[in-house]
Amino acid sequence: MLLALTCAALAAGPVETEAGEILDQLLRVDTSHGNETAALQPLVARFQRAGVQAQLLESAPGRGNLVARVRGTGAKRPLLLLAHIDVVPVEGQPWTVPPFQPTEKDGYLYARGVSDDKAMAAAFTAIALEAARSPQKLGRDLIVALTAGEETGGLAGARWLAQNHRDLIDAELALNEGGALVVAPDLSRMESVQIGVAEKTFQSYALTVKGKGGHSSVPPTDSDPVVTLARALQRIGELRFPAKVLPESREGIALQALREKPPLSTALEHAARSGALSPQDDAVIGKDRLANAQVRTTCVTTMLKAAPQDNVLPTTAQATVNSARPTPATCARSASNPTAWAARPGRRTINARVGRRTGRMSGARSSGWAKECASCAR
Repeated sequence: MLLALTCAALAAGPVETEAGEILDQLLRVDTSHGNETAALQPLVARFQRAGVQAQLLESAPGRGNLVARVRGTGAKRPLLLLAHIDVVPVEGQPWTVPPFQPTEKDGYLYARGVSDDKAMAAAFTAIALEAARSPQKLGRDLIVALTAGEETGGLAGARWLAQNHRDLIDAELALNEGGALVVAPDLSRMESVQIGVAEKTFQSYALTVKGKGGHSSVPPTDSDPVVTLARALQRIGELRFPAKVLPESREGIALQALREKPPLSTALEHAARSGALSPQDDAVIGKDRLANAQVRTTCVTTMLKAAPQDNVLPTTAQATVNSARPTPATCARSASNPTAWAARPGRRTINARVGRRTGRMSGARSSGWAKECASCAR
């Protein structure tokens, strides 16, 4: 279940009010299996009413991507505000409220997509509309791109736009999801706004074990593909990559240390200060799932598939291993096939299924970001 914090102490001005209206519209459209075009059509109309150049580009029927441009003076190259409006499915999850009917309760807003990523899409749209209505032009064009298919690799959205309509989204700077807004426990104030300068990528693998098949009443006595696969998955579950503190992560780790309690805060402080992990600190950080993922490649089984019904022996037992949000610096190297030596027992094949290419890290101290962050702070 996804939820978003609302800061009661922040007075809602016109831009916040409009962002809330847009968010409500977006949340009421189920985009868990496509259907982005239907969600974006009202936003195209909003932009056009404000005199903003906006268009809806479909990578496939129903897979819409909105691109809008608020013209500035052209003194500087554009700023791209990028968000996705597709969401992950809700089937099989214990929702206590309708997932596509926004419900506010106890200071929280419940609906699929509130925090990933329709709230950002709504905020970007409202900000762009405010800029368009202002008599003072920005020093650069402001581009808003709201995309499809991010949850399944971006093939229908951001990647498709980059490959087919690069001119529409080409910019000097881009902001998208991946950072964090940290508020006080009582929701009274914003404590930090974090910018992620890189994102861990992933590679999924299909582990397949072949069997003889047949009826479950007469199973073979010498082999079982499911048991063989289970042994391999246990080894994968025990696999632990070496820790590495990336230079770009140190400030974020230091900030996380301020919000934690000993011994985790102490271990994080050491990591941020030295850029390395002692065995003692690694043991502490390794017990916290968020801190652990900051410093190492992870590896986890996410899907299983075998026989089509309960009285049939499987001819194939297959698992999907998501390997593993590898850190960008080690993706191509240590995570190229992390399961190959971990899943040794039995007859099996391991094939790369899907992954994302790694990109360069944005310099946290680069002049462009430093200037923009300083401007935002003012």
